[in-house]
Amino acid sequence: MILHRIWERQRRRYNSWAVQLQPHELDQAFWDERKVEILDVSLDEYVAALGSLLYDDKPPALAAAS
Repeated sequence: MILHRIWERQRRRYNSWAVQLQPHELDQAFWDERKVEILDVSLDEYVAALGSLLYDDKPPALAAAS
């Protein structure tokens, strides 16, 4: 419980995101509360875009996904 409270109060120094296609309003509220951005794309699209970032010089297939 103590660690949970400490972690809860700490500010993250990085941005977090979740990949979820067509998130439900409850999912959106859950992640918003935790300062996590939902990328509304399929996992296949996300992985392809990530691969293009890692292996190509092309811009990612994921523009503003939200």
